[in-house]
Amino acid sequence: MKTDIRNNFGFVIHDVARLLRWDFDRKSQELGLTRAQWSVLARLHHSEGMQQKNLARSMDITPITLARHLDKLEKDNWVKRRDDPDDRRAKNIFLT
Repeated sequence: MKTDIRNNFGFVIHDVARLLRWDFDRKSQELGLTRAQWSVLARLHHSEGMQQKNLARSMDITPITLARHLDKLEKDNWVKRRDDPDDRRAKNIFLT
């Protein structure tokens, strides 16, 4: 029995998600941000002041990947890194 792909619920969900990502990317380009950078900002909005390593862990990305995003976000004045008062090796991240 042949199934019409347009009636497949999984396909519809996947297609809607794709269209939402496309629309989000288009709108975020006006601010010069990528979806990955938005993800960092959104996470910080809920957990501002996290240590950089904990932020990377919570986002399930490598610390070096997060560092690259933060470099760009800091350069564009979206975030600020501050020394952690309890760990001189660590940085805490704040929205600007």
